[in-house]
Amino acid sequence: MLLNRLNINLSRQRVSGAAGGVLLLLAAAVACSPEKTTDQDQVQMPPGFTDPLPSGPTSNTWVLSGGTLAVDPPITDAVVVIRDGRLAGWGRRGEVDMPNDSIGYDLRGKWLTPAGEMQLNTLANLLVYNRSPHGKETPAGYVRGKDLSLPTSD
Repeated sequence: MLLNRLNINLSRQRVSGAAGGVLLLLAAAVACSPEKTTDQDQVQMPPGFTDPLPSGPTSNTWVLSGGTLAVDPPITDAVVVIRDGRLAGWGRRGEVDMPNDSIGYDLRGKWLTPAGEMQLNTLANLLVYNRSPHGKETPAGYVRGKDLSLPTSD
């Protein structure tokens, strides 16, 4: 429709060759432009550099898994669940319920030793070692209540 109006106006006013061609191309581009879309029709684009960063995990439950828990007898491939800084459970993988919203920490190859009694609902107090704690090695990390410092590599 817009193209027809422009053609009529161009035929009434004699426009020189190059300028007329440019106007016809511009009119064709406007006529062929897509209709306006709503927000629902728009394609979702991946996050860009200007988008805000996603928030970090917000769970109050940690799961320390894969290490050896130095109790009597030692538990290999152990899982320790800590909720709100307190021990919520521990044992061999598959024997301990792990909440779906928990934050997991892989401690394969590490040793966890209790720095006190291991009792449910008591403040978590564990030391983390890179190797067996029977030598004179300094702990590589710890868990004390809601304070957590774990080693990232051997």
